[in-house]
Amino acid sequence: MDNPDQSGDDVALRRLEDRVRVLTETLRAFAEATSDHDRLLDTIASNLARVLGDTCTLRVLSDDGARLELASVEARDPDVARRIREHPGAALSLDEHAHMAAVLRGGDAVVRAVEPTLPQEDASRDSRDLMASIGLHSALLVPLRLYGRSVGLLALGRLGDSPAFDEGDRELAVALADQAALALANARLLRDARRELQQRRRAESRFASLASVGILGVLIADLDGRVIEVNDALLTIIGRSRDALGAGRFDWRALTPPEWRGADDLALEQLRCMGVTGLREKELLRPDGSRVPVMMGTAMLEGAGGETISFVLNLTERKHAEREAAALREARAADEVRFRLAAIVDSSDDAIIAESLDGVIETWNHGAERMFGYTAAEAIGRPLSMLEPTDGAAPADERFAGLRFGHHEARRRRRDGAIIDVSMTLSPVRDAAGVVIGGSKVMRDVTERRRAEEAVARAREAAELANRELEAFSYSVAHDLRAPLRGMSGFANVLLEDYGASLDAEGQDCLHEIQSNAAKMGALIDALLSLSRVTRTELRPTPVDLTALARAVAASLAAADRGRRVELVVQDGLAAAVDGTLARALLENLLGNAWKFTAHATLPRVEFGGAMEGAQRVFFVRDNGAGFDMDHAPRLFGAFQRLHGAHEFPGTGIGLATVQRIVRRHGGRVWAEGRVGGGATFYFTLQPPDNR
Repeated sequence: MDNPDQSGDDVALRRLEDRVRVLTETLRAFAEATSDHDRLLDTIASNLARVLGDTCTLRVLSDDGARLELASVEARDPDVARRIREHPGAALSLDEHAHMAAVLRGGDAVVRAVEPTLPQEDASRDSRDLMASIGLHSALLVPLRLYGRSVGLLALGRLGDSPAFDEGDRELAVALADQAALALANARLLRDARRELQQRRRAESRFASLASVGILGVLIADLDGRVIEVNDALLTIIGRSRDALGAGRFDWRALTPPEWRGADDLALEQLRCMGVTGLREKELLRPDGSRVPVMMGTAMLEGAGGETISFVLNLTERKHAEREAAALREARAADEVRFRLAAIVDSSDDAIIAESLDGVIETWNHGAERMFGYTAAEAIGRPLSMLEPTDGAAPADERFAGLRFGHHEARRRRRDGAIIDVSMTLSPVRDAAGVVIGGSKVMRDVTERRRAEEAVARAREAAELANRELEAFSYSVAHDLRAPLRGMSGFANVLLEDYGASLDAEGQDCLHEIQSNAAKMGALIDALLSLSRVTRTELRPTPVDLTALARAVAASLAAADRGRRVELVVQDGLAAAVDGTLARALLENLLGNAWKFTAHATLPRVEFGGAMEGAQRVFFVRDNGAGFDMDHAPRLFGAFQRLHGAHEFPGTGIGLATVQRIVRRHGGRVWAEGRVGGGATFYFTLQPPDNR
């Protein structure tokens, strides 16, 4: 006779072996597809459809977190897969699918029975029709979780005669989903790394080709003149070795004779404003004191943190014995370089114009054609004053007398009569003797930018005025309320002391209630004044040790409430450049709230920490107290907004409004996550993200 217990053990063992086998095979499939991100999406969907259900739909969360975008669909029946793919809801809005939003937010897999009629909030009419047409009767929704955050959703379905999903299916799906999320993260990292490597290789190849050109010297330096890298051609021009320059220590400006430094300063200003300088001639000093005449052009390197690249052309005759031949070759080389640079100038989006001393247009690039509406044939030879908003022009002999070389802004007129704002850099054009023979102008249309700046300035001024008026009103009201409150409280106290014996218990209770409410109103006034001061006080940012400050605030809370035992965890090494007084008020409100709302917790715990999210540090205060309903989260930071009754947790309703104003004054943002009975976490930043 068989042992029933032994038979049950055998069944359980076989199920465990099947699950291990399924996990092993699926993980192997994930690993083999990790190198191809798109193939991995299909691999995940096909394996889960094969192992767990008749269909599997994989969706990934959009960058803004508002939609679930379709990534892959697999089904045992190809026709079912096709119908799901062709369904119009390719990107599901979480606002319209509360059940999916709940699964993503909660992080737990959910088994759902699919009835013939579903509530409107669970599925659209089209979705209900689709589920009915393919015979879907059981669904398993599994969030893809990575580092504690949902990044996507797996929707598994059972059709026709297939059994409904059970708890064992849910556990296996969760295990596979965790591995799928990890594989997806690895695939994305690998894909991004490949792209970055390809871009770097292309950039290195382009620079290597450019640096190998023997005609031009190439210099990489920072805006302070410190040399970072040079090519061999430049070393030859300046007569120095690479070791003599010392990467990062040698000041390139030391090679410029004193009389050329003014022109260099103008070029540096143009570089900072426009990102590129016009061609300019100058001299460089060699170690023996001789000078090398050169032509230079400089541009900012994108994404290089303030580094510049300069091209230097040697204008010295290279061979004295073959002066004429060398001069001819050098002229041809210079012409070639000028041609190339002229092509760059002509293709620029900026208007680049050369004018003579008497104000006549000599060159006119395509950028000028687009900006002002005149062709080169129409503009060259005409006075540049035709672009000025007024018809009057300075006499030719006075035109360059007071000319300001450098960067400034002006208004100009297009061919159609429209007036535009331009950012303009004016540089002198000199002959071989250094005499100014004309000028070159680089102009950029900044009309839209100027309008946007003016609109922002008007909006800021209106907001500041409204804030000042609101703060003055709040401050005045708060002060005007104090006198009657003190009178109410004082007279109630006199009645209790002098006539208390004449009053019955109910009368005495009424007087005590008057005093209690006066005290509450006084606390509200103090909170209102504190909120007003947060807005008015001058911001004085300094480096602040937030770890030490949080521990000091926690010690004060513990000293004031010695009857409680609260586990406090403060992360080491947290600091920020903030106003010290406002930083203390920020932590006093957040830690004080956490301390207060854990009053009913069995083992109260409060934590202060921080973590890097991209290029920005995010701080948080977390507790395991009363928590809150996320549907009410938008009300949290409003003044006098309370989600709990005063009989449960005392307070004025001003603390979180104060927190929000402090954070905003530091250029950051604050938000919260919570669950009723499950605690709350308040996140905040103290400066805008670094987008470099």
